[in-house]
Amino acid sequence: MTRKRRENAEIIAEILEVCIDGASKTRIVTQTNLNFRTAEPHIALLIKKGLLEAIPHRTRLWYRTSPKGKKILEKMKEIWGLFGSPA
Repeated sequence: MTRKRRENAEIIAEILEVCIDGASKTRIVTQTNLNFRTAEPHIALLIKKGLLEAIPHRTRLWYRTSPKGKKILEKMKEIWGLFGSPA
């Protein structure tokens, strides 16, 4: 069985979904089936674009989808609903 690579948009949507209520980097990695090295640039991009917020939480960072990120995620789901999911 061959496994299809996910598009960046699909990975971004998964990260935004996981972070709706806040998530650690470990939770992001496990729930999106990424490794830390792959997840890091996506997380950095989402923070830079204002779609994800990094919040200090005890001794580590907690990531939460920003209001702008929630709007983008909703639009992505709407488009995928019309044209079919990329998965």
